[in-house]
Amino acid sequence: MKVKIDTISLIQGAPGKVCACGLSMRCAGVSLIELMIAMTISLVLLLGIAQIYSGSKETYRINEDLSMMQETTRFGFESLTGAIIMADHWGGVPSADISVTATGITGGTGDCNAAWVTNIGQAVFGAEGAANISSVTGFQSCLSTDRYVPNSDVLIVRYAAGQPIGDSDVQSTSNPDRSNDLYVRTATGEKGTLFWGGVSPVSATGLSTENGTNNYVYRVEAFFLRPCSTLDASSNCTDGIPTLAKLTFDDSGSVVQEAQVDGVEQIQYQYGIDTNADGQVEQFASATNVANWNQVVAVRIDMLVRTVSEDSDYIDTNTTYTLAGGTADNGLVYTVPTADRGFHRKQLAKVVQIRNRTRF
Repeated sequence: MKVKIDTISLIQGAPGKVCACGLSMRCAGVSLIELMIAMTISLVLLLGIAQIYSGSKETYRINEDLSMMQETTRFGFESLTGAIIMADHWGGVPSADISVTATGITGGTGDCNAAWVTNIGQAVFGAEGAANISSVTGFQSCLSTDRYVPNSDVLIVRYAAGQPIGDSDVQSTSNPDRSNDLYVRTATGEKGTLFWGGVSPVSATGLSTENGTNNYVYRVEAFFLRPCSTLDASSNCTDGIPTLAKLTFDDSGSVVQEAQVDGVEQIQYQYGIDTNADGQVEQFASATNVANWNQVVAVRIDMLVRTVSEDSDYIDTNTTYTLAGGTADNGLVYTVPTADRGFHRKQLAKVVQIRNRTRF
């Protein structure tokens, strides 16, 4: 018996379709047109998936930025509140009864020199904002022009911080080395002294270890707005993120800048004045209108915070923000630059009591 082999089927199979088939078998497959249609559909589906992913990612980023803005506001108020509450605390001694023996302070410039660091008598002070740092009275030349956000106010506080520290810890010159730290030693109800650590507190101040004598870390903090979050290797502002920062005396023995909170675009302060010594605020005033800083018993903070990243689908329609009453009492009417209207913003205010001036 002879078997006839269809050679065409081995090569071609079904008409128009190339395949390798067995004896007289026809092959199933797809045409070029079908393949192109399938690829087109797949491409459309992939583009849809990519758009969904991109949209979800952008939504997540925006929500994250808004959450971060909320956190920024909270942390900004916490940083300022903690310092304001502690202002003029000297361990049971008025600032007028504290002497200063510390000398040799470095790193300060302009108004923020060694005398500024040790000015214990000025526990609370506000500097009114201006177009240029050189016009900010009481804070002139403390910063370079590119480190200051125009028209933003400056708040300065001084105090003895935290819990009392033992004599042996204050005297340490090993690890940690306390010789670059400033301390206030007070005899409650009597007197106190500002001195360098790394030595015997008794020898440095003449105040014995009797009951009621304590050592505290000395703090001076000037809160200001800087137009950037970080500084490059040449100490220049580069990232364009407005930031709440502070000028302070640190454990290196010098005056330094420390970033606190990113995204604070503007800030204004008003000061609650107790004119009749009853511990209550009779009026709020700007720094320019405070005649006696020892009468200030509260600080009102008015802060404008923005997201760190722009939202490409958003434009801030509120082009102006009124802070601290506007121009009526040397406050500020802030106009958002056109280039910055893609940022989300929030304005909040808070009043903080200076507790050490309202306790009787």
